[in-house]
Amino acid sequence: MQNKTILTAVLALTLLGVGTLAATQVYAQESSFINPMAQKFAERFGLNQTDVQNFFQEQHAARQEQMQATREERLNQLVAEGKLTEEQKAQLLTKMQEHHTEMEEHREEMQNWATENGIDLSLLHMGGAKHGRGLHRHME
Repeated sequence: MQNKTILTAVLALTLLGVGTLAATQVYAQESSFINPMAQKFAERFGLNQTDVQNFFQEQHAARQEQMQATREERLNQLVAEGKLTEEQKAQLLTKMQEHHTEMEEHREEMQNWATENGIDLSLLHMGGAKHGRGLHRHME
């Protein structure tokens, strides 16, 4: 019973993290997306906007890699502690990949719908600001 509770908690947290990262990563990598914080930072300090945007994207990618490594370490630890089996770990990883794919498909569907309806989604700051995260909210 305890293993089932732990598995449920790990799955929920992992799916939440993967979903959030997938959505923000894919959206941030769109060439039309301009990170509002990067834009304001470049303007404020007289820097090249493209250079600042590229720097922000590099930092974002590095952070994602770190978070992925942390998740994998945690799953390996749970297997080593006997709280998850290798099969459960594999099932989790499969489910996370499925969720990532679904999030990408949803993002593409949303973008297509918005385009068809003349809506610029970058106006919504969908890279996480809707949840109160993101330093750009402090620079506006």
